[in-house]
Amino acid sequence: RLTVFTMVMDLAQRSIQRVDTGQLHLLRDYSRELGVELSIPLTERLEEMVNATVSVEQDPFGGLRGRSVALYSLQESVLQRVSRTLAAAGIETVQTFSDHGGTPALKSAAQTKDIFVIATRAAKHAATGFIEMHRPKSEKALTLRPLGKGSASMLRVLHSIDWQGA
Repeated sequence: RLTVFTMVMDLAQRSIQRVDTGQLHLLRDYSRELGVELSIPLTERLEEMVNATVSVEQDPFGGLRGRSVALYSLQESVLQRVSRTLAAAGIETVQTFSDHGGTPALKSAAQTKDIFVIATRAAKHAATGFIEMHRPKSEKALTLRPLGKGSASMLRVLHSIDWQGA
């Protein structure tokens, strides 16, 4: 894991102008999990981006502000990482679930959250069906399914939303 992280950090440094805030927060989170320091150029870039005033179009998660978000995966470490990354980006209304089936809390979240991200590749079919059954049939209730099962996939699907049309 450390070798892969070092390679990714080196790649991010080489293309530092194309790395967004969410990606930098995720890299910082991985560095903390591995017990290593994020490189100085990436740390400085993250601080610069956090302190800058950016528009919603420039902020990868700006469209999440003011919306409630729920995340579902059986991989709790992924849920924690995504939740921490969103919190670091200023998104505070995130609730996570790793239930194997339907619970009252999962039902309530499915019915009320504006955005529900379901990592179907790391999910129980019963829970996925339960969430979908209780989601409102509204354009304002987004249900997102990342292609992968990791934190980067969950963040990527949130980043890919056209917030102007959502």
